[in-house]
Amino acid sequence: MNLPPTLAHYQTLRRLRRMVMRSETAVLLYLWGDDPRSLDWLRRELDLGLRARARRVLHWRLADEAGFQAALAGVLAPEPGAQTFAAWVDLAAGPGNAALCDRWLARLNERRLQLLQWPRAVILCGPSALEARVGEVAPDLWSVRSASLQVPAWPAAPVDAVMDSTSLPTVEPSAYPGLWQAAWEAYNASQDPSAQLDLGLGLEAANALLGQHPADMAKRVLDQIEVLLPPDGVDDPGLLRWRLLHAQLLGRWHANSRRWLAASQCFGQALKVSERLVALTGESPGALRDWAVSLNKVGDVQRALGDMRGAKGRYEKSLEVSELLLGLTGESIEALRGWSVSLTNVGDVLRALGDVRGARERYEKSLNVCERLVAQMGESTEALRDWSVSLNKVGDVQRALGDVTGARGRYEESLKV
Repeated sequence: MNLPPTLAHYQTLRRLRRMVMRSETAVLLYLWGDDPRSLDWLRRELDLGLRARARRVLHWRLADEAGFQAALAGVLAPEPGAQTFAAWVDLAAGPGNAALCDRWLARLNERRLQLLQWPRAVILCGPSALEARVGEVAPDLWSVRSASLQVPAWPAAPVDAVMDSTSLPTVEPSAYPGLWQAAWEAYNASQDPSAQLDLGLGLEAANALLGQHPADMAKRVLDQIEVLLPPDGVDDPGLLRWRLLHAQLLGRWHANSRRWLAASQCFGQALKVSERLVALTGESPGALRDWAVSLNKVGDVQRALGDMRGAKGRYEKSLEVSELLLGLTGESIEALRGWSVSLTNVGDVLRALGDVRGARERYEKSLNVCERLVAQMGESTEALRDWSVSLNKVGDVQRALGDVTGARGRYEESLKV
């Protein structure tokens, strides 16, 4: 089971971000951890945050003599334009290279003033056992550190789990319901009170069943999952996300049958959980993405109930979050598509409220994003469908504004797509 980071990971990340991003002078940080997954996750998340500020994390590993020289040059003499980029160096990155690490730290200790002359963070990380050694080899460097942080290990899947999802990427979606049912039966038959089920498998099963008939099969799986969900008040990001996804799927089940009030309650619960996740994780990309989706879902129900102004507020907030996410992750396919969806939703309610020119502006922006998605993804079915829909929406508002020739051009483009 590919478990998410824990609350302790996000707390470490928030502290690290605060020290790196808010400091206007040099910052020397030590990170100690015995699980490379945790250190790699911290580096990637920090890099995402810095890229939104036109900076980045430069990364070196002391795996051999070449890594030694590259890391030494990188931290002591950064290239032009990189003086404010964070420098991240993995100490003891290769087997049997303790002497290499000692020599590198001693060189840094001698030239510590040169190391700390630029307004950037220098982050040295390694296994916990190395902490005492660093203080001995480079005592002057150790004395000017800004912080020395212990990094928690990555969460491990329970040894006694009844069903593990490590093989799920190779499984067809239609197989999820059967796998879940077998796991559920084994779970109920187990006499071991510590046995656990993979909730991710259950959610995949419910998602697959939502598009099938009878729909009650999806509801039965969701009811089974609900028994296993953590109680309210739990602040672990991974457990909270299970609750969020369950609420979203249950909301979809109600919405499919046009039970709008019940759907509104479920999507509202998911929105509250997503806001809690953002507060806990410090606006991580995953939490922002969940927040944007939850806002859109609440807006969808408000629109179905005729509350266009309420829907407009939700969609505009989702658009704001989508643009923030885009700044953090860059123009990834997922971020661009979320941005396009939010732009289209805002355009739809503006048009319903009579603001056709405002709708046109949003639709044209969404069309531009769809064209960039086609350029990135190639002519996939999904990208072409979104492009065609956007062309038609722009054509519709052009026609409403009296631009019949322009509308005809958009419709003809859509026909070709």
